[in-house]
Amino acid sequence: MIGHEIGHVAARHAVQRMSVAAPFAIVGGVAGAVTGIVSDRLSNLVTGITGFTSSLLLSPYSRDQEREADKVGIEMAAAAGWDRGALSSFLHTLERYEELQLDGPRKTSFFDSHPATPERVSITTKYARKVPGAMAQPIAANRSAFLSKLDGLVVGQHPANGVFVKNLFLQPDLDFAVRFPNDWESQNTRQAVLAIKKNHAVFSLLQVVAQGDDPMIGLRTLNEKVAGNLLENAESFKVDGLPAVRIVLQSRTKQGPTAVDLTWIAHKGLVYQIIASCPLDQYENYSSIFSEIVQSFRHSLTSAEQARITITRLRLVQAREKETLAQFLLRAGNVWNVDEAAVANGFSRDVTLRQGQLVKIAKRERYLPATVKN
Repeated sequence: MIGHEIGHVAARHAVQRMSVAAPFAIVGGVAGAVTGIVSDRLSNLVTGITGFTSSLLLSPYSRDQEREADKVGIEMAAAAGWDRGALSSFLHTLERYEELQLDGPRKTSFFDSHPATPERVSITTKYARKVPGAMAQPIAANRSAFLSKLDGLVVGQHPANGVFVKNLFLQPDLDFAVRFPNDWESQNTRQAVLAIKKNHAVFSLLQVVAQGDDPMIGLRTLNEKVAGNLLENAESFKVDGLPAVRIVLQSRTKQGPTAVDLTWIAHKGLVYQIIASCPLDQYENYSSIFSEIVQSFRHSLTSAEQARITITRLRLVQAREKETLAQFLLRAGNVWNVDEAAVANGFSRDVTLRQGQLVKIAKRERYLPATVKN
C-alpha cells in the first residue's frame, strides 16, 4: 500500500489535484494570511489555516489515478523484491473490512473516488502476475519475528493530537483544554481544531501559530502580512491567568461582509490563535459565544481528565490449543469484536487457534503524555 501512495507522487497526481483546486487557494480572507510556525516536536499538531482550508477543499484522486497508482505501486514493490501480490491481498482485507462496516457488500457509487474494491483486487492480481520481480533479503526471519515489529502500533487516533470529550477538547501533550458550544459540530485535524454551528456560516478554529511567550507575536505577524495598522485596536487581557490579545476585523468574502474575531494566547512557549467568524450582521448575536470559547481556554488538564485519556495499541498475544477466536478475545482483553479481529488477522471468524499462535489484538491502555514520558 505504501507503493500505491508513492505511485500517486510518481505520477504527479497531487499536482493535478492542486491545479483543479487552485480557485479555492484563497479562502481564508484576513485570517488566511496568518502563517503557522511550529517546532518539529509539534509537527503532529497544526501549522496554518491556509493548509487546513485547502485540505478540506482539495478534490480526491480520480478512479483512473487510483488505478494508475495501483500499477506503479506493484511495479515498485516488485523491483524492491517485495511480494507483487501483497497489494491484492491488502485490498481483499480492505474489502472484508468495508463489508463489515457496512453490514454487507459495498454498493458502487458513481461518485466514488476509488474504483470498487473487488474490481481493484481482480485488476491488481492479474497485473502482478505480469510484472517481473527482483530478489531481496526478507525483513524478518519468520512470521513471528515479523509480527513482533508491529507490537505497539497505534490503532485509530493518536491522543498526542488531542481528543474530544463531547464538546471539550483536551490536549494532553501540550496540557490545555478548550470548550466549544454544545450544539456545534467539532472536528480535530492535523491542521487545526474546528467547531462549526451546523447549517450556519459560523465557526471557531484553534491552531498554533508561533513559538514564544508573548501573544502579540501572532498579531504582529498578521499585521505584517496585511500591511495594516492593527496594533492600535488590540485589546490585552488574561485567559486563565495567561497573557492574551484580541482584535475584531471585518473581511469581505463571496458570502458577504464577515466579522473575524481573533485572539492569541501564550501558553508554555507557544502562541495559540483562536479564530471565530460569522456574517457581520450577526456578530452581536455571536460575540458573547466567541468570548466564552476564548475564556474556556484552560492552561492545564485535571488529573481526572488525564486519567480518562486512553490510547489503543496493537498487541500480540499467544493463543491456547484449540481456543476459539471468541474465547481468545475474551481472555486477551481486546477491544475488537470477533469479526474485526478476524479481518485484522486474516482469519475466518470460526477459526480454531493453535497453541502459541500469535494473534493481533487491539488493547486500550492509559495514555501517558510526552511530558510524563520524558
